[in-house]
Amino acid sequence: MNICKVLTVVGADREEVVQAIENSDFKDCLQDRCAVSVAADYIVTRNEKDFEIAETKAITPEKFCELMEKSK
Repeated sequence: MNICKVLTVVGADREEVVQAIENSDFKDCLQDRCAVSVAADYIVTRNEKDFEIAETKAITPEKFCELMEKSK
């Protein structure tokens, strides 16, 4: 798939799951923990406000596409 050329698919280990469980928003926290584990540049989401305190910057799909176009 072409999308796998620009995105990395990762899983979470036990420590990351435990950290996410201790957070009020398990799903968003787990996404951030996974992003941190691979030193991701961004979390691509339509809901940036859910990631205001995340370690990884959240951007919209539209912004991500703009960045990909600029990097060509």
